[in-house]
Amino acid sequence: MSQTQAKTFTKRLGILCKRDDMTHEQFVAHWMGTHAALCKKLPGLRRYSVNLVDRERFAAFGYDGFSELWFDTEAVYATGINPDGPEHFALARQAEGHRAFKLKIGFGEAQDLRNVRALREALGREAELMVDANQALDLAGAMRVASLLAPFGLRWLEEPLRVDRPAAEWACLAEASGTALAGGENLRGADLLAAAEGGVLRVIQPDITKWGGITGNAPVAAAAVRRGKSFCPHVFGGGVALLASLHLLAAAGGDGTLEFDCHPNAARELVVGALLPVRDGRVPVPDGPGLGATPDLEALSRYRTWPA
Repeated sequence: MSQTQAKTFTKRLGILCKRDDMTHEQFVAHWMGTHAALCKKLPGLRRYSVNLVDRERFAAFGYDGFSELWFDTEAVYATGINPDGPEHFALARQAEGHRAFKLKIGFGEAQDLRNVRALREALGREAELMVDANQALDLAGAMRVASLLAPFGLRWLEEPLRVDRPAAEWACLAEASGTALAGGENLRGADLLAAAEGGVLRVIQPDITKWGGITGNAPVAAAAVRRGKSFCPHVFGGGVALLASLHLLAAAGGDGTLEFDCHPNAARELVVGALLPVRDGRVPVPDGPGLGATPDLEALSRYRTWPA
């Protein structure tokens, strides 16, 4: 599914029974009042439906009502795809449900071109491809790479230049490149907000663990979406950062995509657990308290690096 198409949703069904000490009227008042008000505050909720059961007419039913809740799902992309035989890693991730993939480049034009071509041929035209140069290129090299990779329909070219290169170089590349420029993980504060509001970067990628957290980056996300840009949080670490970034993305709206590390990582797996199954390139937004996760602290304890 293209990231610019209408969002898909997950639906959750809740079966409710009143307490024995409650009348039917009390149950209805609590459900339609207190309970409904709480549900409306759930992150990513798009629709909420209440269905009451008439127990006098349907005495055999073992419950008093059921609720239907529709939640957003958010798009994710498989990241950390290294330059050695990337098509094999990407195909395995595609089989797991991923539909978007980001390749590391900056290893020489011949290898970069070979790898992007191999990914496109292996994954098909429907797959979404992005590349990340990790600030490895100068302006001339970045312009050549942008031209070489243009036929492959990339969604973005990430950090082709050093972040501290003159603004004029970034502007020159943005004007020459047919592929959107992405960046933000190495910006902070006023510089990051200026990038979100400016005309050079079309994809804004702050990292909430590097600067600002959710509070600092919420205005950045809002500015990016307001300007019609894609807000795509940078994440490469543990489960706490991944979940927090997912919630910020869901709150921001727009057509953003969440970076999703697919390599073995206990700090992610033992925190997230089964909360984020990838289906057709998307994951549900957890609706539990806080970030929605219950970390496996016992399993994580083996990685402790300080005394208990």
